[in-house]
Formats: sequence, structure tokens, C-alpha cells
Amino acid sequence: MGIKKKLKTAILFIVPSVIAATMGWWISHDTHYFIVDKTQVEVEFVENQAFLLSHIKPSLLAEIESLKGQNLWRLSLKNVRESLLKNGWIKEVEIQRRFPNELMVSFNLQDVAFLYINAKKQIRPVSLLGELLPALPIGLLPSAPIVRNIKIIEDQELLKKVLALVRQVPQIGPLNLDNVASIDYQSTTGLAFELIEEGAIVYFGEQDIQTKALQVLKVTDYLKSQKQKVRVIDASFSKKVLVRPRKRS
Repeated sequence: MGIKKKLKTAILFIVPSVIAATMGWWISHDTHYFIVDKTQVEVEFVENQAFLLSHIKPSLLAEIESLKGQNLWRLSLKNVRESLLKNGWIKEVEIQRRFPNELMVSFNLQDVAFLYINAKKQIRPVSLLGELLPALPIGLLPSAPIVRNIKIIEDQELLKKVLALVRQVPQIGPLNLDNVASIDYQSTTGLAFELIEEGAIVYFGEQDIQTKALQVLKVTDYLKSQKQKVRVIDASFSKKVLVRPRKRS
């Protein structure tokens, strides 16, 4: 009896496994069933990325639509993902199969930290991750600070450092990036912002950026009350903030 019970148990285990394996093989190899005929695309983006979505979405949709007609289970999701990521504006991609014949693709877009303008006046967006992004038509460029210092772009470590320093500046009042015309970095003065409304150059140094930023805000408030705009606000020192007339070129 013991042997019969063991044999029965083995059969009950093996038969479903064989059936499942056979079904799996059939699903992945039969070309007449489970054909992709539906695709669903979801995009996560913030309001200031709408310009970008309108530019890249048609080509992405065309690529995803080209997957129709293929076997859902033979389709390599890894290859599809890698192909979509070749578009430098795509930050992350998630692809899921939905039984019996649907493919769902969701992705989010790169965030632009600033715009790099080279000596030839060519403009390339730079992501928050420090990646040089594909060029865009002038009319589709986002509103972002400008960087002209090629050393920042060519030196990856320096680029990461500048991005880290920028993240430490509170997005408050005049220091909001919407009010920053350009960003620079020099070893002597550290991080620098050129403010649009105030018409001032602000030097933050490299240390205690948040504390210095709050000091700068007090200075900009005072300058505004005195209706003075053409100033350099130098907070690169450890214990003081200097205000001086901007040197004109």
C-alpha cells in the first residue's frame, strides 16, 4: 500500500507539471494564438514636460504599434525596453503582458536641470542625472537656466558636484530656478546664479549652501526695498555676505 500511495502521489504531481509545461511551450511557440493586437501606453510627466511629450510621443507610439502581430509570449520584453531607452529622453520604461493579447507600456521622461550652450550657440538640455540629452527644436526647449561653462559639461565629476550644489539651494522667492537665467561654477567663488528679476549675480561658495541662500534672500529683499538691481551678492565667504556693484564688461 505504501508503494501505491507514493506512486499515486507522484502521478498527481507529475501530470499537472507536464500539462503546465506543455501549455507553456504551446503558448510561446504557436504563432496563431496570443497575438498582440492591443497596446496601451501610459506616460508619467509633469506640466513643464508637455512640450517634450508632444515631440517624442508619435515616434514612440509608432514603435510600440509595430509590435502588433507578434506572439505576446515570444516577444522579448528586454529587447523592447532596450529599444525604447535608446531615445535619450526616456528615463524609465516598464512593460507588462496582459493576457491574452495586450501589451502595456509605461514610461517617464527625463527632467531637465539646465540648458548647455556651446561656443557655436548650439543648445543641449542636461538632465538632473547629468546626462547630455538629445537636441530639441528651439521652440520646444524648456524654460531652464543656461550653462555656458564647457568645463562643467566635460568633467562628469564637476557636473555631478554642480547638480548637487544646485539641489541644496532652497526653491524660494528669487532663488527659484524659474528666476535663474544662468548657472556657473568657479573654484574661487563656487556655485553662481544669475537672477533675472533682481539683475544680480549670486556667489554661494561650496559649503553651507542652504544657510547662505537664506542670507542671500535677506539681501535681495533689502535691495528690492531700495530699488537697487545692479549688484553682485557674494556669499562665498564663511561668515559674511558682500554686496558690490557689478563689473560691467
